[in-house]
Amino acid sequence: MFYPTFYCNVTKIRHVVKDRYCYECGQRFNLNYDLKKKDLKNITFKQLEEITCTKCKSVLINTIQKH
Repeated sequence: MFYPTFYCNVTKIRHVVKDRYCYECGQRFNLNYDLKKKDLKNITFKQLEEITCTKCKSVLINTIQKH
């Protein structure tokens, strides 16, 4: 299954996007209220194995196990 992800160039970690303001791990990434087209271009769809944030990955695994 593919998930919407964002690669942070500063921390070199790939997070799973929860909504337009934060990741699944709870960290905020978009403090602006205006979502621009260039922001959407940075979101790519990757498989679970390619996600490097351990908190985002554990949230997804727990969600999958519940269903």
